[in-house]
Amino acid sequence: MPNLRVIIFDVEHGSCAFIKSPTGLTMFIDCGRSEEFSPVEYVAANELRDTVPFRGYSLTRLVISHPHDDHIEDIETLTSKLEPFYLKSQNYDWEEVKAEESDEYENLDLYAEWKESYVPSKEARPDWGVDVTYFYLTPEEAKKLDEAKYVNNSSIVVLVTHKGTKFTDKFLFGGDMEEAGGQHCSTRMQGSEKP
Repeated sequence: MPNLRVIIFDVEHGSCAFIKSPTGLTMFIDCGRSEEFSPVEYVAANELRDTVPFRGYSLTRLVISHPHDDHIEDIETLTSKLEPFYLKSQNYDWEEVKAEESDEYENLDLYAEWKESYVPSKEARPDWGVDVTYFYLTPEEAKKLDEAKYVNNSSIVVLVTHKGTKFTDKFLFGGDMEEAGGQHCSTRMQGSEKP
């Protein structure tokens, strides 16, 4: 069975991971960046040679765990150089999110504008060659849990499970899920959504 490739980028305060599945499909989980380094530019230049475009798109899926700046800082580069076929995200009241973000929401505006223009696909789901599971609280559920931390607690958590010949590897990407949200979400694992 071909290998699973997982790259977790050091983007200082933010989050960004890239997955190349055994079937050659690709996924970004968040798109943070550092001042000197863009994971999107790195992937576009170095990681796409042996991938399998899905419906003509080099990036099969983008998951935005939640819309805080350090998780979407490279959204302009991503949407211009490596637009995804699928977007997995939640819907928010952008003005409420901006109220949490002090005065740095230029990337949030870019993300919100792009998300509004994104047309979700109704086509068949791709074969990743691994299990990909999502679990999360909706923003409304997260507000009931803790209104002050609702954006973090509504992070989409991604579990990637790869069954090799000898071992099973599991990778968990938690966004910025707080402890209370994580405990609440862990009880939902059996009812979580598959890709």
